[in-house]
Amino acid sequence: TINFTRGVPANESYPVSELVDAAATVLREQGASVLAYGPALGFQPMRQWLAEWQGVKVEQVLTGNGSLELVEFLCRTVLKPGDTVFTEAPTYDRTITLLRRHGADVVGIRLESDGLCIEDLEAAIARKKPKFLYVIPDFQNPSGAMCSGAKRRRIAELAEKHDFLVVEDAPYRLLRYRGSEEPTIFSLIPHRTLHMSSFTKLIAPGVRMGFMLGDPQLLA
Repeated sequence: TINFTRGVPANESYPVSELVDAAATVLREQGASVLAYGPALGFQPMRQWLAEWQGVKVEQVLTGNGSLELVEFLCRTVLKPGDTVFTEAPTYDRTITLLRRHGADVVGIRLESDGLCIEDLEAAIARKKPKFLYVIPDFQNPSGAMCSGAKRRRIAELAEKHDFLVVEDAPYRLLRYRGSEEPTIFSLIPHRTLHMSSFTKLIAPGVRMGFMLGDPQLLA
């Protein structure tokens, strides 16, 4: 019997023995590097593994203490008080908290069953171009909506036309049980997209390991 608590994974689902083995292997083989002060972009062997998995160059990979820390890095780097950021409405509440903490003017774009309402997005852009658009295209939090391929392509077109970044938060992308996946926005417009994911939803909430893919100069 597996015991479920609302909103919390079952303790029985955590791969404890595998994580013990993995930690022991890393400490045995690269303990000095792991325990020392490291480069700001993250532990190089991990970044190399992520790059190979994601099909990008290692300089396109930034790691952090979960994806929220990466959002914090992004806000510190690109936002000034009063800058406009578009999000889905509704969206992940902790991202909203971080954006407002940095003084962003957060504009919510109505969410439909197949992703952002493109008409509302176009109207919002006509009023004021955002510094970036934050979206969760796959199994959106909190709605569970799946952004259609057509809308992903239109978002990419609008970002290119109006010169703004897309922050694609995709921690749930691999948690698919049926249907076919849509292309990531990063794959459609890599030079204007920062693609984020983490192992919090794939392994366990306590595994505070997130990564961001994007332009090497911006990540640096």
